[in-house]
Amino acid sequence: ELLTVIENKGIEQGITHYNKIKNSDTFELSENEMNRVGYQLMEAAKTEEAAQVLKLNMEAFPKSFNVYDSYGEALMKLGKNDLAIKNYKKSIELNPGNQNGIAMLEKLGVETEDLIQEVHVPEKILKTYVGKYELSEGLILTISKEGKQMKAKLTGQQELDIFPKSTHVFYLKVITAQITFNKNKKGKIDSLTLLQRGREIIGKKLDQE
Repeated sequence: ELLTVIENKGIEQGITHYNKIKNSDTFELSENEMNRVGYQLMEAAKTEEAAQVLKLNMEAFPKSFNVYDSYGEALMKLGKNDLAIKNYKKSIELNPGNQNGIAMLEKLGVETEDLIQEVHVPEKILKTYVGKYELSEGLILTISKEGKQMKAKLTGQQELDIFPKSTHVFYLKVITAQITFNKNKKGKIDSLTLLQRGREIIGKKLDQE
């Protein structure tokens, strides 16, 4: 819908239309679809329009590392390197495993070693995260530990390594996702929040002490 308006009436009318429909019951605001619109515009050599769409996506999904990465790419194509660097850095801050963002910063002449800091989480804290978390009926995210390496396995999918961004927030390197472990009022881990594709899903811990 947004792409059609932009192509037929221009970016200003497209943004006006977006603001009109973004919260309506008729349309769904999707991070992935907004991102695709941006890249379709870039492929059509409409990079300025693409940048404006990707900025809207960034504002709509500020917790997603990927929106900053995509917006950074458009800014880089426009020669706005300082702004591109700022957004790539934000992307890596949200997901230190974003290898594309790291590569683009290095291409822009930015040292990235200081941006990626290894986080050490005490083993006694890691152990409290181990367990099964129900994201929805029949969909379980199992968190396990092998030595110091934490792992996550979603029902029907392969087990993946997860890495600490802080003591309670972990990220994946092979897919776009982040896991935050939540404490209850007693200080016990009772749930986790899975952030993926701009959506947050809370999973209740099934085997609480």
